[in-house]
Amino acid sequence: MPLSGNLWPAHPKPMPDELLSSWIVRIAQANGLKLQTFCDRAFGNEHQLWNRDIDRLAPPWLLATLARRTGTSLPAIRRTTLDCYIGRLYRRKQQAGQLRWILPVGVYHRTRFRHGMQFCPQCLAEDAHPYFRAIWRVAALTFCAKHRLRLHDRCPACNAPVAYHRRELGRPAATDPGPLSLCHTCSFDLRNAERLSFLPYEASIGVWLTKLASYITDGTAPLDIGYTDVLHQLCKTMVSLRKSANLAEFVADTIGTQDINIPRGRHAFESRPIEQRDHIIQLASWVLAAPQLRLHAAWWARAMHYNHLIKDFPSPPAWYLSIIEPLNRGRRQT
Repeated sequence: MPLSGNLWPAHPKPMPDELLSSWIVRIAQANGLKLQTFCDRAFGNEHQLWNRDIDRLAPPWLLATLARRTGTSLPAIRRTTLDCYIGRLYRRKQQAGQLRWILPVGVYHRTRFRHGMQFCPQCLAEDAHPYFRAIWRVAALTFCAKHRLRLHDRCPACNAPVAYHRRELGRPAATDPGPLSLCHTCSFDLRNAERLSFLPYEASIGVWLTKLASYITDGTAPLDIGYTDVLHQLCKTMVSLRKSANLAEFVADTIGTQDINIPRGRHAFESRPIEQRDHIIQLASWVLAAPQLRLHAAWWARAMHYNHLIKDFPSPPAWYLSIIEPLNRGRRQT
């Protein structure tokens, strides 16, 4: 199919919260072309898209071409990238290194070796054409707020990362790669993944995480980036190598849930498996549901020190400082 002219013959618009990479794959399919063939014709074979995380590092020429050839505004296209979280989850764009709260996909050439794309099987099943959402790249969310189901971060049949752009690789005879919900390795349909209910450890955790999900999705909840910064600091404290930091154990014991064995160390929270992230986020959310009461209780129980709460935290919000400053000046009763 020729791709000459101003608009491409088929130019579907992005779906709500759709990621750039997901949208490009759907455009190629709508035009009846293999993804690589479409990209070569549409963008030129001198431009390689899939050797980078284009949802995080989309080049300007790509966005401009999509705007011109699909009739979609540049602001709408920018919202398909992870830049939509600037000022909400992280403060500035960076070209390399771990981006706060964004799951890494682990790019090696065109392969993906990290499980950085989550999904809700019910969302995919309800889509007329399955597509992948930006919110599924956010490490702080391990459940679907719409369906109250746990997210998956890999194919349940073969354990492969989600990489829908690789469906055609190694299949030269395939003319139809099928829906984006098919695993690129084993063809398992992710829409059929097990539906597991999200059950918060304690009621206040569920309330706070629902508020967090609303804030991340559309910014309507009464939170700001200061809260997500503090949440990140608490998550770091819970996996700290310091023997004096036992915040996770304290919270688990207080709410009466089992503290799972999570390796401590300098591994970024965002690079941890979904089971570990879910546990840590729930415990940290319990603290933030009533921060003054619960941080002070943890301090009195010697579950952490003041310096754990402030170390490597360059811009803590004023409300957080007002809560933890007494822990710096105070002295525990012996």
